[in-house]
Formats: sequence, structure tokens, C-alpha cells
Amino acid sequence: MARKLRMTLNERGCTGNPDEELLKEMWNAASPEERKTLATVLLKAVQEHFRVFNNTCSFLADSGNWYMWEEYEIVDGGTPWA
Repeated sequence: MARKLRMTLNERGCTGNPDEELLKEMWNAASPEERKTLATVLLKAVQEHFRVFNNTCSFLADSGNWYMWEEYEIVDGGTPWA
């Protein structure tokens, strides 16, 4: 249940934190080229955050399967097969 709630909050975004205000100020002060760079950096950071979060949720939900697909090992320490 907590995992689903967190995923929902992650998808919708949490508003009202101090970082959001700083980003708004940076966006308003930036030139069009700087805005493009800022948007690219932010998008990459959000994508990485979501990837790590999703990977952690997968591990917590089914660690044996996670090891098999992410680490390419069976739980007992098998060899890489991919």
C-alpha cells in the first residue's frame, strides 16, 4: 500500500517545497538557452530518481526475481547467464 501511494505521489509531483521555489526563480531569471539546459538537467535527474525508486520497489517486492533480472544471478550466487 505504501509503495503504491509513493508511486502516485511521485507521478503527480509533490508541490510546495523550498526547492520548487528556487527552481521557479531560476527559470524566471534564465535566458531561453539556459532554460533549455535547465530543463534537460532536471529531466535527467527526475528520470534517474524514478529509475532508482522503481528499482528499489522491485527489489523490495520480489528480491529473488530482482537478483535474477538485475544482477543476472540466481539467489544462491549463480553465474551470469545474460
